[in-house]
Amino acid sequence: MVADIFYTLLSFPLFIGMGRRELENIVTKTKFSFHTLHEGDTIVDTDTRSGMMVMLTDGTAVATTFSDDKGYRVEEEINGPMLVQPEYVFGLAQHFSQLWKAKTVCHLITLDKQEILKLSDNSLIFRLNLLNLLSTQVQKRQALFWHAPLHTDEEFLRRFFLVHSIRPAGRKVVHIKISRLEKELNIDRRRLSAVLRQWEQQGLVEWTRGCLIIPALEKIINNSLTPSKPIVLHPTQ
Repeated sequence: MVADIFYTLLSFPLFIGMGRRELENIVTKTKFSFHTLHEGDTIVDTDTRSGMMVMLTDGTAVATTFSDDKGYRVEEEINGPMLVQPEYVFGLAQHFSQLWKAKTVCHLITLDKQEILKLSDNSLIFRLNLLNLLSTQVQKRQALFWHAPLHTDEEFLRRFFLVHSIRPAGRKVVHIKISRLEKELNIDRRRLSAVLRQWEQQGLVEWTRGCLIIPALEKIINNSLTPSKPIVLHPTQ
């Protein structure tokens, strides 16, 4: 049992670099909670109190992020191992900001804040890993505001999907009306529709009323590296 937990914990960045003896000592002295969830079960919700570390060890979950006014939302499939909003262990926010549900059978390990603080006191490696994890998230978020200016409608739309995703890859379902997307990007509806139609023809998106399905976001990102056909606006668009 200890050996199973040992290899499971090593799949998370918080425990990388630990020797077997230190990790076994942590396993025997730390109060880990283990959970099994089935399809449709809620992992965390926006009314779930934070202040704990939630580790999705295996299985597939669907994470949903909402705009402040609930005017649109983004669903994405996340495979374990994955930490669920680790930035919410500390800070002023009292609840998670996303909804996570199990799509398949999922196994979780949770640690409450007191156990995390104890681990940080007793393990230098864990403390450094935790600081590196949180610092990296802050640095990536700050870097978004200093990217080179965007020039094309495709670039604006691609950036919108990127900054509203947990991971820059995988399947995404964006529930948003075209009128709201037009306001978010400040792009004329005809031009926006032209980009989406071109991407649809390339198999990059599936566009239905109030919903954009992205089978693989990485393909949209990689598409920016190859020349695309010029977008032609027709009078009827």
